[in-house]
Amino acid sequence: MAEYVYTIDDFSLTTTWKRQVAMVGQNTYETLGYDITSASTTKTFNITGLVLGAGESIKRAVLTATLNRVGTTDYSESITVNGLSFGTGTRKIDTTLFAPDSTWDARFYFCASGQTGAAVGVAQEYSYSCTMYYSNVTLTLTTGTGSAFDGRISSLPEGTKIMIDEPGDTQGQYTLVNHDYNTGKALLWRDDVYTTSSFNDSSTKFIGGTLDNYLNTTFYEALPNTTKAYIVPANYPTLTNHVAYGGTVENLERYVCAPSARELFDGAGAAEGTLLMYLDTVPSASTVSYWTRSMVSDTSATNARYVNAAGNDYFSTDAGNVHGVRPCFCVLAEQLVVPSTDGTYYTLASAVPAPAVVYLNGAAVDMDNQQRDTSAVLSWDAVVNELVTGYEVWSREAADDDFTFFGAVTATDDGIIPTELSVYAGSKGFMSTFFKVKAVTTPDTDYLDSDLSTDARLIATKRTNVHYYDGVRWLLAATKHYNGNAWEVLECVKYYDGIKWVPTNATMLTTAKLGVATVGYLILGEGE
Repeated sequence: MAEYVYTIDDFSLTTTWKRQVAMVGQNTYETLGYDITSASTTKTFNITGLVLGAGESIKRAVLTATLNRVGTTDYSESITVNGLSFGTGTRKIDTTLFAPDSTWDARFYFCASGQTGAAVGVAQEYSYSCTMYYSNVTLTLTTGTGSAFDGRISSLPEGTKIMIDEPGDTQGQYTLVNHDYNTGKALLWRDDVYTTSSFNDSSTKFIGGTLDNYLNTTFYEALPNTTKAYIVPANYPTLTNHVAYGGTVENLERYVCAPSARELFDGAGAAEGTLLMYLDTVPSASTVSYWTRSMVSDTSATNARYVNAAGNDYFSTDAGNVHGVRPCFCVLAEQLVVPSTDGTYYTLASAVPAPAVVYLNGAAVDMDNQQRDTSAVLSWDAVVNELVTGYEVWSREAADDDFTFFGAVTATDDGIIPTELSVYAGSKGFMSTFFKVKAVTTPDTDYLDSDLSTDARLIATKRTNVHYYDGVRWLLAATKHYNGNAWEVLECVKYYDGIKWVPTNATMLTTAKLGVATVGYLILGEGE
């Protein structure tokens, strides 16, 4: 595996705009609109020096951009990759965009927040300017064999389809969107409406209103546990009340929410949060109009934003009207997912559990003081999970050793997965052999394999008579040895010269006296 890093030198983008205001009362000005002038800046990475070996491909592509801004705290920014946008931070990118000795362009866009509009009556214009600095813009390509997908939702590109279990044993299709304002989380947004609802009975706020209550009580509570287990709370920028009634932007922590107008459109006139620009175009899978969670920034306290059925425009309407509801919620960026058989969508998943109990010859107890080379049947509780395709047995010979692979079982021709395997103790005395079991899935989903079982079984052997060479001299581990015909008491150290046992009073034995047998352990026989 090799890593290639390509960097763009630091650069800046400057946006200028005119703020149009009109006098409403004495020394009181009302903002009528902004005339924003901004443009994207395209920067090019030259993919040079990238070498792919036999069977290698680009497994991972990551773009990292750090930005700083001067001149305003109200802004938006995005980096567009293959038609999808994200702001500062780190994002994985579709690896098919890259090839050795090619060039690749990233489009950087920045503008000050505001809404377009024309001055009415007597108005004044003020010019503004804001500069954003991009630094450490780095493209990192990692090559290797195998798939680019690492099992985590963070490795999937924006726009990936995720199937989610919903109430009533049904599934809904959601779109994956990278989540800029919830670090380490990803947004899942339903492609079509789930139901219809009014926005809010009182028509003055989203928080605590009809739509909010429906999403976080009726809808969320009805979700199966297989889905709720994956959802994490997120902070959504939301208006407390309509701006005409003193509404302010707050971060609303919810498990389920609706998308806002600002998340749906580039520059839509919603007065909440930062323009995140999740998608360059709005998904149009819905067959009916649907709500956003945005109140309208005008003089009406009864209007809220909704999107038309075509998905290409937004409107304001009385908040008591009924429109579609398209839930969205967050999962951790490290959430595991499983691809469908045809690769068209993914489902949320967890690593399979390990067997709870391990047995030796049918008992959940250790086998102590056994003869060396003792055989036994190791068995375990079956793991009930459709992803399991087999089991692996791992062993170690000392409490501080690492476990190493011992053997495996897979499904038989009739589709049954065995839950037992013959094992044996070590060939030396005073040896303790520990066994653990793990459940495994297919090679393509090995990231879902279980950990080794917490439960372990032990086969321990009793004393055997051995000589062993410690690197300096031969040492005696017992007072008897088998001379080929009978057990005899050792009166001195003996060694096998390749023909017969030879007594010696020497405390130092070289490997030359062993002929061709330069081994670490010399087994003489078992004790009485």
